[in-house]
Amino acid sequence: MKALKEKVLAERNQTVAVTGARKASSIQGMGGIGKSVLASAIARDADIQQAFPDGIFWVSLGQTPNLVQLQTGLAMDLAKTLGKPNPDFSNVPEGKAHLTEILSERACFLVLDDV
Repeated sequence: MKALKEKVLAERNQTVAVTGARKASSIQGMGGIGKSVLASAIARDADIQQAFPDGIFWVSLGQTPNLVQLQTGLAMDLAKTLGKPNPDFSNVPEGKAHLTEILSERACFLVLDDV
């Protein structure tokens, strides 16, 4: 956990997601070995919370994700936390553009689980 925490804090000038994404710290492995538990522990860490003052957000994708619904849920959480207007998009590219705009200047910790 210490090594992951150090990696996340070292990359805090980037959007950091605990999953396999570019420009991100990642935890990868077979199901059931505790990746989500580790991500949860990292997200609750006081140093991590201080390094990401705009919030910690958790999105669980699952086997057959409805991407627009997941994007909308995240955008609504961000809107509530950051005082932004509610999202208004209806497809994945619009959702991506909306989230990119909101997150571009923010220090958020986003966990993408069950990818």
